Amino acid sequence: MAKISFKKVTKEIENLVIESITTNTNFANIDVTIDKVFKKKEALYSDILFYDCSEYINERKIVFNITAARKFKIIEDYLELYVSLLIPFNIHNAKIDSIINYTISLDDEFTRANKTVVEVDNYNNNILKKSVLSNIELAIKELDALSDIRVLDKLANEKLNDSAVNPRNIGSGIYYHKMIIAKLAGNKMYEEIYKYFIDVLEKDIAKQTKYSEESKVHIKITNQLYEDLKSVKPLENPGLI
Repeated sequence: MAKISFKKVTKEIENLVIESITTNTNFANIDVTIDKVFKKKEALYSDILFYDCSEYINERKIVFNITAARKFKIIEDYLELYVSLLIPFNIHNAKIDSIINYTISLDDEFTRANKTVVEVDNYNNNILKKSVLSNIELAIKELDALSDIRVLDKLANEKLNDSAVNPRNIGSGIYYHKMIIAKLAGNKMYEEIYKYFIDVLEKDIAKQTKYSEESKVHIKITNQLYEDLKSVKPLENPGLI
């Protein structure tokens, strides 16, 4: 008996994911050619889903992944003015709805079982459909649980030199989110975060590393963002959605 075609199963999985997302959720498909990308826009936030898969031919399995991200308007409005300056340094596809400043991107740090393994020779369409919908539902629930400025502040600013909030942008970009989130949360570390980032950038420029020109752009943005946030008060309502 001929083995089931990987190409056929991969295409069926792709079609099932697209159908499941577009017919069972409020997400709209915005790209079905290169990256499988779906988005949903609300008044206070917007969400995006990414679909990709990998074939493991020797193991006769396909692993697909649905990744979720959320952009909070109240946070990202402060960065919109600077997106054009950041795009040249962005390692992701910045053309898709300003992906560079999605606030949260769920990944393994959030311990969500968002990867699904399909055994090609035991492929079952109905079981897979339930799994797809379950993963999407779980992803949205996690995004909702993180949609609180206090939760984000704990994730972003527990450490001065790192952040567990994972925006889809270049590494240095986490400090913009750290600053904005700290300010909106009323975190007393705000000034320290700002000064630390500037110090890191100035040291990089002094060393004349290959990132020096990029660091100059970051200093310009960081100082302007600091001015933009001077009059901003902590949020009275910590909920962001």
